[in-house]
Formats: sequence, C-alpha cells, structure tokens
Amino acid sequence: MKLFAIGDLHLSLDPRLEKPMDIFGGGWVGHTEKLYQNWHETVGAEDLVIVCGDISWALRPDEAIADLEWIHALPGRKIFFKGNHDLWWTSIHKLNKLYEDGSMQFMQCNAYLAFTAARGSEGEQPRATNGVLDDENAHTGAAHDVDPPVRRAEKRLAICGSRGWICPGTDGFSAHDRKIYDREVLRLKMSLDDAKRQGADEILAVLHFPPTNEMHQASDFTKLLESYGVKKCIYGHLHGKDNFKRGIQGIRNGVEYSLVSLDYLDARPKEVYTWEKK
Repeated sequence: MKLFAIGDLHLSLDPRLEKPMDIFGGGWVGHTEKLYQNWHETVGAEDLVIVCGDISWALRPDEAIADLEWIHALPGRKIFFKGNHDLWWTSIHKLNKLYEDGSMQFMQCNAYLAFTAARGSEGEQPRATNGVLDDENAHTGAAHDVDPPVRRAEKRLAICGSRGWICPGTDGFSAHDRKIYDREVLRLKMSLDDAKRQGADEILAVLHFPPTNEMHQASDFTKLLESYGVKKCIYGHLHGKDNFKRGIQGIRNGVEYSLVSLDYLDARPKEVYTWEKK
C-alpha cells in the first residue's frame, strides 16, 4: 500500500457551477480529464490519497456532491483537508456521514492513524480517530466520542493537519488574518496532540496554505511541526511557475516540505510514503 497526495483539484462538475479552469491556460487546460487518467495510472485500489484542500468550487454541500462522487469513484481511499475555496465544507460530522464506510474521510483537528506494517497481521485498517471537534468547539479543544487506542502494530503513521493561513510577514497581513492564523495554529496543534495520544511513531502533516511566508521565515506552523518531531509536511495553494518558488521546499530543521498543488504536479498524485512490507 502506498500513500499519495495532491491538492487543489478545483472541480466544478455540477452543471450549476460555472468555474472552468481552462481559462487559466497551461496545465489547467483539460485538467479534470488529465487528473482522471493520471490517477488511474498511478493509484491502486489499496492505496491512500491525501487531498489537501480546494477540492470543489461549490458554494453549498449539494453542489459539491457531483465532485465528491467523481473522486469517490477513483481508485484508493481518500482523506480530505479543507482549502480556502471549499466554501461548501460545513459540519465535519455531516460530511463524514456521507461516506460512513471509511472510503472518504474529512479531517479537522484529528489524526488519521495508519500502519506501516501492511495493516497488521490481524487485518487492522488505517482509520481516523473519533476525537473530532465539531465546528462550535473547534476553538476550545473540547473533543468527544474518543475511541480507545487501537492494537499496536509494528509502526504507526499519523496523518494530521489543518487548512493553515497566510503567515505573519506576508504583505497586507491584517488583524483579521491574525485571528484566522491563530485559530489554524490551534487546530494544527489539536491534530498533532491527537496523533501523539494515539501513539504515532511518525507524523505526516498536511496544510493547504504554505507553512511560511514567501521569505520562508519561521512561523508558528513550522515551530509546531519541529516541536512534535514531524518529518514531512505537504501543502498546496500555490499556482503558476512564478508562485511555486514562494513555497518552502526541501528539508529545514528536520522537516521535509513538499508542494503538491495540482498544476505543480501536472495533475499526477505524488507518492509521499510507502508502507513497509511484512
């Protein structure tokens, strides 16, 4: 089983939506068809794919269904993190009720616990914990319905993160930005705490926004990742060759950063982790 990642799908399959990405030219021309082909060529049925935000142009949940069903039909299991354009993203509990078989998980303030030991010898399945915070409690840390720890496999990988936000030092960073930034830092911390509570041996962090400003200065996001011993962090949001360089890449203070926006990857999910074979 392999772990892939890609962000910024920007789908608009509902006929009520008029958001064709072709108008941006370049790699966005025919991006839906290209993504479909590349996904089928790359991802297997037993693989796991992280989608790190800006999933659909929908404004309401009913408008996003066509896009979610299109993704659902693609190979592999999927876990989703919110992007700044995902205005259809409502209550996390309502979203997760759409796919109660676990084939699609929507993440907020919690960790998705997976195993590097080929799911364990007794058929354990990678899954998200139930330590999810509802939208009203997301700023307080009040979790509920927490599952007991799962049986110990040889090694556990936790996938956790948050949407993120623009960082201090960015041009025009306002008092309003500071409020959102502080909230997203807290949500990232909650998900990291959940990973530790579940006994994760490794943590892969996911953000939609880059974790630094364009000068790649340290932020509360990067400080959290370093303090929790995170080894890898993936993010999206940046589009176009002129903007790709604004994102931090490579290893910094022990954390490997990777940009996985769709046009940066030419619409092909990137492998970011391979499970160890027993």
